Amino acid sequence: MRAFVFTLLLASCGPTETDTDTAGGTDADGDGHTSDVDCDDHDATIHPEAQEVCNELDDDCDGNTDEDATDAATWYRDDDGDGYGSDALLTQACAQPSGHVDVGGDCDDQDEQRSPDAVDVCDGVDNDCDGEVDYEIDVPADYALITDAIAAASAGDRVCVLAGTYVETVTLDKEIILEGEDRDTTVIDAGGSAPVLSIDESGSPAVVSGFTLTGGLGSSAVALRSTSSDALIFDLLLEDNAVEGEGQCVGALMSVDGGSPVMDGIEIRDNAVVCPDVWGLVYVGGGARAELNHVRLTGNTITADREVHGGFTVYSGSELILENLVIAGNAIGASSGGAPAIKAVALASEGGSISVTNATIHGNIVDAGAGVVQAGVVHDTSGGISLANVSISSNAVSGASIVATVNQGSNDYSYCNIHDQAEPAFASMSDPRGAGGNIEGEPGFADVSATDPARWDMTLQAGSGMRDQGLPHLSDADGSRSDIGAYGGPGSDHW
Repeated sequence: MRAFVFTLLLASCGPTETDTDTAGGTDADGDGHTSDVDCDDHDATIHPEAQEVCNELDDDCDGNTDEDATDAATWYRDDDGDGYGSDALLTQACAQPSGHVDVGGDCDDQDEQRSPDAVDVCDGVDNDCDGEVDYEIDVPADYALITDAIAAASAGDRVCVLAGTYVETVTLDKEIILEGEDRDTTVIDAGGSAPVLSIDESGSPAVVSGFTLTGGLGSSAVALRSTSSDALIFDLLLEDNAVEGEGQCVGALMSVDGGSPVMDGIEIRDNAVVCPDVWGLVYVGGGARAELNHVRLTGNTITADREVHGGFTVYSGSELILENLVIAGNAIGASSGGAPAIKAVALASEGGSISVTNATIHGNIVDAGAGVVQAGVVHDTSGGISLANVSISSNAVSGASIVATVNQGSNDYSYCNIHDQAEPAFASMSDPRGAGGNIEGEPGFADVSATDPARWDMTLQAGSGMRDQGLPHLSDADGSRSDIGAYGGPGSDHW
């Protein structure tokens, strides 16, 4: 009996199970915080001293969820919607806030054209947000003159020329990119010298774009001379240049001598040529193969007394490819007492070949005075001229002896429109009208309200008879059959 009582006494004096109850409540999860302050006493990771994380729970028991979470992401406000946000306007949040993205680095969040993904262009701003404005060499920031910038450039460099007028003549003889900010406001003015721009190269091609060439004065190639060049030439305006000479003016405004240059977006307008013998406003020779797309030849005047070859003249063994071409409102006249022999206002081949696809030749004036018009629009001595999807209309031709108002020579016309031309319209070849898909009809231009055809809008009205009447195998940019005229064909949307 004593032993039993002793055993009970020993048991009653031994240790008991820990009691976590306190005056403030229980601590069932053992996190050191009682239930009166612990908002989840069954989760040891949740208590007033816990760090908030992104889990949609109130980890620190302050009544808020995921605020100031230690693992919150950084979000950048993207006001221009280009996928990049401003580093100056950022926030930390677990979920993506409206109008925010997870990538910063946008140097102008009000301009969707400027971001780390953008391509830097010549415009005086940092388009790609790399901290550098424009190209390796900038004019006038680095050099006041374009000539000095070219001299300092190495092969592969880019030279950006900001808007302004640069009084100089420029020679480009390196494999570089020479880019003006805007064709209409970035002007190279030769100030009475010539040529305004010379491209002379025998190595890899240069790239030139975005200039007005003006102020040229001389007898040949006063605006642009390309020699042995494979240059890529885009978006140039040749305007208000003057050609004066005592003999032959070869390529009065532009000359391509050898090489294989490619040009796109070339406008030649309001230039004046006074010369006894003119071999083309644009001349291609020296075995060159020149490709010109989206070209406008408008409002130019030629005064001569001996011989005039067309707006585009190609000499022996050379080749000219023209696509999307407008020749309008140009005039050829005889000088006082002169009697020129005129070989076409538009196209002349002297042993070279010319291929034209999608052109409008309209409202030009040819007046030989006491001279002879051998062809009003197209003349081929030899070499061959091919015209497809070409509209020829309302060209006025006069002279003492008119051989043909439109064409002389054995040339090929396919799916062309010949309208409102004096007869005989063709000589030295069969009249192509009514065959080969060729038609006769009013062109149906969009706007003919200006008195000067050079200022007309020569896109086609919806009801124009030239719509969908071009080469059947050739499509316009919208996928429909090609239209006749300058604004049809695959390049119709690149004007």
